[in-house]
Amino acid sequence: MKKQTNKGKGLFLGADGCRNRWIAAVVYHGTLRLERYDSVSSLTEAMRAGVDMYLIHMYNNPVKQKTPDILFLVYIAVLVNITVIRHFQFGERSVNLTLFTEYLPVLHNSLYRFAYLFLGNIIWFMPLGLYLVFCRKLKVRHAVVCGFLFSLFIEIMQYVLGTGIAELDDLILNTFGSFLGAAAGHALQNHRTGGAVRIHGTDSHVSGNVSH
Repeated sequence: MKKQTNKGKGLFLGADGCRNRWIAAVVYHGTLRLERYDSVSSLTEAMRAGVDMYLIHMYNNPVKQKTPDILFLVYIAVLVNITVIRHFQFGERSVNLTLFTEYLPVLHNSLYRFAYLFLGNIIWFMPLGLYLVFCRKLKVRHAVVCGFLFSLFIEIMQYVLGTGIAELDDLILNTFGSFLGAAAGHALQNHRTGGAVRIHGTDSHVSGNVSH
């Protein structure tokens, strides 16, 4: 990243994410400059120091910026409540390391119950992967590891508290759900940042440079 060296007289045109970094378009004394920054904080600091006018105001409402974080905390609380706390219905501690043996009897008795348990273990962990990749900018593999560790934490707590059966298949399905959510977040991120800095035109020419 190159620190802003132009003091004042700059016109900020806009900024967008590109490959986990930020590109800002600024006009200084009639020359277009594309500045690359590693984070939003470094971008805003440089813009405040070197820009007098804004064509697009880039400082979002802080409440709006925190909304995904608040929703994520609510999601985690709900997930822990339905998987670990369960109205404090304590029972015998049990561990099942045989894959999917508990699902076969359920499938024979009730297709709805099977779908709720099987698909639920996947769907409930998709928001985790989505949030970590799309909102927190983690790599997909790191988000999957976080999903695995959080699922492992839940299974351990179910065993310790006796509020559920610690099952290996739940761990696998939860991790798979985290992967699906992370993949969706990666796709959304690429869609949002793809072609973030493009200047289209056939007859016009813009002179400028990109600072690294």
